[in-house]
Amino acid sequence: MGRSYLIIGLGNKPLLKSLELSRGNAIIITDKPLDLEGSIEVLDIFKQFSLLVSIPSSLSSNDDLILDLYAHVSRLSAMSGYASMKTYLRLCEVLTASAKAKCFNLYISYCGEKSSWLYRRLKSIVDEEVMC
Repeated sequence: MGRSYLIIGLGNKPLLKSLELSRGNAIIITDKPLDLEGSIEVLDIFKQFSLLVSIPSSLSSNDDLILDLYAHVSRLSAMSGYASMKTYLRLCEVLTASAKAKCFNLYISYCGEKSSWLYRRLKSIVDEEVMC
């Protein structure tokens, strides 16, 4: 059975920890410009949502999926922030469910406050938290 991890930390540490935990066959979904093979740069979480949720159908049971979009979501304006947080959370839920169904690993990065509703919700959908 695949496992999902919530990687907690600031800056690039969550992404680096996710890469360290993955076995090498990783697809990285990120808002950071990376020059890495297998990375998908997300510029607009709303416009690219359907693309992101379709990714699990192309993964094998040996693949890892790294979701590193929290900074992207939290950067948006206060007016769209709540909607984008909910979209991010929905994306995490869909990918986590797919990961468990398809038996691949999913790593979710989180750099926000531990007292937030998003943190509590993410914590409830992952198998394990990893501090970095």
